[in-house]
Amino acid sequence: MGRSKSAAKSKMPQVTLHHVTSIPLNQLVLSAANVRKLYEEKAIADLAEDIARRGLLQSLVSRPTEVDADVYEVHAGGRRLRALQLLLKQKRIAADAPIPCTIKADGIAEDDSLSENVMREALHPLDEFRAFKAMLDKGMSETDIAAAHRVTPTVVKQRLRLANASPALLEAYADEELTLEQLMAYCVTEDHARQDQVFAALADKPDWQKDAHDIRRLLTEKMVHARDRRVRFIGLETYEQAGGFVQRDFFDEDNEGYLQDAELLNRLVMDKLNAERDRLLAKGWKWVEAAVDVPYSELSKHRRLVEATAVLSDEEEDRLDALRNELFDLEDIEEPTEEQQARANTLEAEIDALENREPVYSPEDMAKGGAFLSIGHDGSVDIAYGYLKPEDVALQPREPGAEPLTGAEPSDDEETKLKPLPDSLLQDLTAYRTQALRTALGRDFTVAFMAALHALCIEHFFHFGSKSCLQISARGGFHANVEGLEAWKPTKDYEARDSELRALLPEDAEDVWAALWKLTDNDREALFAQCVAGSLNAVREKHNMRTAEIANSNDIANALGFNMVATGWQATGKTYLDRVSKAHIVAAVGEAKGDDTTQYLNGMKKEGLVREAERLLAGSGWLPEVLRNGEATAPNEAREPDTELPAFLAQTSEAAL
Repeated sequence: MGRSKSAAKSKMPQVTLHHVTSIPLNQLVLSAANVRKLYEEKAIADLAEDIARRGLLQSLVSRPTEVDADVYEVHAGGRRLRALQLLLKQKRIAADAPIPCTIKADGIAEDDSLSENVMREALHPLDEFRAFKAMLDKGMSETDIAAAHRVTPTVVKQRLRLANASPALLEAYADEELTLEQLMAYCVTEDHARQDQVFAALADKPDWQKDAHDIRRLLTEKMVHARDRRVRFIGLETYEQAGGFVQRDFFDEDNEGYLQDAELLNRLVMDKLNAERDRLLAKGWKWVEAAVDVPYSELSKHRRLVEATAVLSDEEEDRLDALRNELFDLEDIEEPTEEQQARANTLEAEIDALENREPVYSPEDMAKGGAFLSIGHDGSVDIAYGYLKPEDVALQPREPGAEPLTGAEPSDDEETKLKPLPDSLLQDLTAYRTQALRTALGRDFTVAFMAALHALCIEHFFHFGSKSCLQISARGGFHANVEGLEAWKPTKDYEARDSELRALLPEDAEDVWAALWKLTDNDREALFAQCVAGSLNAVREKHNMRTAEIANSNDIANALGFNMVATGWQATGKTYLDRVSKAHIVAAVGEAKGDDTTQYLNGMKKEGLVREAERLLAGSGWLPEVLRNGEATAPNEAREPDTELPAFLAQTSEAAL
């Protein structure tokens, strides 16, 4: 057996390597058998520079021509020959410079040329990263490495950052357990311990939960991105000058990075806000509240003062016209210079200062009013002027015929005069109406689109305009702990449709944009209407009566042909009667059944009255005023309701909310 193996080995052909010799450059010509016919001149120029720097690292493959034995055709290494000839043309190499060539007379030239190109294997990126690091460790600067390998310094920084990742991450990348994009995300920080911690935490997660976005979010959850409005407000330089460290993300195109000291950032922000606060107080305001963000719910608790109109002088009007004309001329230039662009920016700032002056208030109003100071989304100062605190509202003179500022006057006789409904009941009732409206709106693209367009317009063009009942971010909602609401049919219908439409979308949020383009118009319209419906909020709360939003919800309801009667809501002891006065109960029955029906009810005790009223109201379609639709803003455009309304609801009351 041993002899047989030995004999077999002896019969295997022996590999013979061709010899390498030097041939003068001017005796080399490009062979027609060289398979690479297409090339970029810039790539040849880059290769020439590389040869000039480090010499020729690979020999050419050539064979003598049949016509002249002193001339050799290069059939493998054509790019290198072109680069050498470019250096000759630039007089940077001698015409007779010896060029190492592998002389090969056997075989097919095209076969050799093709093999040289297709058998090469690109370097694994990790090997490139480590090579850059080795060069840096041996004394080359980042600039030298960039110049030597014809890349930008930023690319070198990126490669070095990847090479310095945690050894566990580099091993996972080499084993194809991590993608390059994921490795780049881990390198948002240089802290190996933190990298390994997040890597271990994500090990058992499904792939869709450990993409680059998730990795970067986990690594920076205690940092603040440089695009945060707080950073824009104070300026990144201010933070750095105060000793704050910025962790740069070399894989972010803007390379803005993350601020690691959130406490320092917040202190600098409040210092600047307080300085602005002191400036406003010095102007005469009684109070100024400063915070990063002031929610609208806080503003809505305060009454507004009436501001005077800030009138421009004749000189200022002339100046404004001149600035606008100059800006118009600059905007007509297709490719403005840097100076022209800078001038346009200056003009825009001056125009903005003239057009958007601080509102004017009388010294008397300022002495009892105040302002809310916060940071806008773009990092600018956002000031809401002219608010009165509740304790100062009483100081305001009441105009003749105006409604009381502190609520309705209490009734002297509960049995004969109607008191306002309890706040908790108002919230519950309007929660039912809100949920039912959502269900109806989610099925009507046209009305949902118009409602959304209305909300977007007032949000964009009017700072303190009429408010839409749509929380147009589409991630809004309403919070009401109402017994029975979760099991109510419109709620179940809404949730079922939500699940149905969610199935149209991919699992990953990043894929939604592309997926939407592939959907039918009907599917897109259904998704749009459902998203808009999910933002609708017409719930009245104790400290936020949402008057303008309720009026807008009436417009939407009328446009939908919506009514609460069709939802099956009934006035029962639990939903309404137990929670109102006897006078309210009698009034409800009288409205639904006629005043004659109520005569025998007046002497009944509350418990018996509730039971009898519940019996009389069953099937009548009676609704409390707050559940009825108000008068439509555009009645000609309103639709007829899908369900025939009771007689008392056929004509909408002008007093409806």
